[in-house]
Amino acid sequence: MSGTAERPRTPQLPRRITDRLRDLTLQRDTLLYAMGGFGDDFSRDRFVAAATSNDPAERAKVLAVERGFEIVTNYLTELTVAGLEAAGHRTRGAKVVAPQEFRSLQSKGGISADLCRRLIELNRTRNDLQRDYPTMQARTLHAAISELVSQFAAFMRTYPGWLRENLPR
Repeated sequence: MSGTAERPRTPQLPRRITDRLRDLTLQRDTLLYAMGGFGDDFSRDRFVAAATSNDPAERAKVLAVERGFEIVTNYLTELTVAGLEAAGHRTRGAKVVAPQEFRSLQSKGGISADLCRRLIELNRTRNDLQRDYPTMQARTLHAAISELVSQFAAFMRTYPGWLRENLPR
């Protein structure tokens, strides 16, 4: 023995989580690409006009953005659940209720209260989109998509580090 203490190894994230994180980033980039169809600034006016248009080509651009929004929102929930399970804070296979999962992650220090509240609201909008598609206001959806892009960065700043610190050693 050399007399020097070994630094504790930082646990590797489970492969299913690293794969999902990688795919989440690709899905976010795909969403950003689809948003670009409405201008570099993701113009609300252009998005609303396309969402209410009778032109199938315009509607198809909106559908690409909507689908991207749904996928990224779903992935954030899936990662929250997978992280809580990997850290031993959740029973694998238990029913998933997104707001409860986000609150649990917040209570364990994985995300801030503000981010938790915003993720819950984004999930609510995703649910409304799936259930009330014809009545979903394009302006509401545009605001939620813009918010999701912003909150993606906040999630990615905190989640991986929290998970590494909370994995069993």
